[in-house]
Amino acid sequence: MPPFSGDNGGATYNGVTAQTITVAVPESNNQAQASALRAAANSTDTQAQIRQTILDYIDIANHHFQLYGRQMKVVFFTSTYNSNDSSAAQNAECQADATTVAKQLHAFISWDGELQECGTVAYQNTLANLGVMCFCTTTVPSSYYLNWAPYVWGNGLPDETQGYDMRAEMVCDEIAPYPPQFAGEADLNAPIKQKRSFGLIWPGASQLVNTDIYRSGAQYFAQKLKACGVNLVENVSFPIVDTNGPADAQTLMAKFKQEGISDVILVTDPLDPIYLTSGATKQQYFPEWIDTGSALTDQTHFGRLYDQTQWRHAFGLSLLADRVPTALSEEYRIYAWAHGGAKPPAINSATVIYPFTWMFPAGVQLAGPKLTPNTFQCGQPPYTSRTHTGPRGAAQAVACVGKTYPGLFGYPISPTNYVKRVANPVVSWGSRLWQWDDYNFTDDGTLIWWDVTAQGPDESGSQGVGMWRYPYGGKRYLYGQFPKANPPWFNPANTVTVFDSIPAPDAPPSYPFKCYYMC
Repeated sequence: MPPFSGDNGGATYNGVTAQTITVAVPESNNQAQASALRAAANSTDTQAQIRQTILDYIDIANHHFQLYGRQMKVVFFTSTYNSNDSSAAQNAECQADATTVAKQLHAFISWDGELQECGTVAYQNTLANLGVMCFCTTTVPSSYYLNWAPYVWGNGLPDETQGYDMRAEMVCDEIAPYPPQFAGEADLNAPIKQKRSFGLIWPGASQLVNTDIYRSGAQYFAQKLKACGVNLVENVSFPIVDTNGPADAQTLMAKFKQEGISDVILVTDPLDPIYLTSGATKQQYFPEWIDTGSALTDQTHFGRLYDQTQWRHAFGLSLLADRVPTALSEEYRIYAWAHGGAKPPAINSATVIYPFTWMFPAGVQLAGPKLTPNTFQCGQPPYTSRTHTGPRGAAQAVACVGKTYPGLFGYPISPTNYVKRVANPVVSWGSRLWQWDDYNFTDDGTLIWWDVTAQGPDESGSQGVGMWRYPYGGKRYLYGQFPKANPPWFNPANTVTVFDSIPAPDAPPSYPFKCYYMC
């Protein structure tokens, strides 16, 4: 696409000028706490490295997306959120942060992808009320995005409703119909226990992240399971990044053991399974663990942090892309392409940082020169389609997907020939694949089981023992297409831990590196 030479409309919206689009990124005011959380996740990234990686990816995008004469300008600011304050004070702090973003920083969009620095949804809600877009949620219910449309967008994974649909399909068709056989104690396996019993653990409010937004998703999942004959023995929350994790986990695991629950369904952040698996071992409780692809629990990097006497019994669903060599993963490949073969400074956080730095500029390119939240979503008239529902949850659909500038809802389902994909996830927004408007971007999943003896690199390239395996050669499934059979869990035949190279159907074209825009 040639460089833009026309009139881009100048200041088309708050945070947009003829030359810039302001992106506000919050950072924690408690760097000791932020560093401790990264250390708990076995991340060596520093805040300076995270900041530089964000700037580097944004710089790549500024020169390779058509932004109509503008460049993205990142403004970092220190959040006032204090995890030790009362709920009322935390909400006020998050509201104040959002007001700062809208009225002092004059940002078009805020992105909070590294960690939820403001730990209540008051931040997103206030931004939306002030008309500021936000890429700042991870797998919350679809109703939340619809109620705040078109301002709040997800950071990458499917929305929580989509995720629970796929999880329910897996449990109902591939796990519940069959007796338990992979638990670590005889009384939880057949022939002693003839039928699996399930306990669900989902993310609850904590001192660090004070939100109850995940409760409705857990209720939705329970209803989906009940419809296929699965009645949860336990349906409980566990605090997100629990500051009292070891003690709380032991108490919960003792209860699960007493109730004879054979299968623990995990829908958690990536740190809480550290406490839960350790707590289970201390209670001499060895169930089957069903990973559901929530918040990077399906990464090998995090799987190695969990108690391996427990995690050897883990299997389930991944919502991430199938793995290829780290150097060939998109976030590493793009960075190396633009930086002479170098790795991103924040090697652990790059996976989380990269998606926004292509999703957002892609939406800007598709919006056309007159950038607003509405054109970001739907582009500019004449329109060719309609949404399912309207702005702020209105029942009335609106015209969308412009003919020339289609907006992000006009982004084509990708890969183009997605039926033949191998490792790549299906990516889409809008009304194509779901019965509601989709504000997140991945739409499929793959099955996984933990091989406690497999050796190889994790997602950052660190060598170690223990890896996820993909059965069925890593085949990926859209909702409604998962196999209705007992998968070959823990059978290494026809499995993959990391593809040796990018599978041919997924291989991207090779482009020489050069500056295309604003050079």
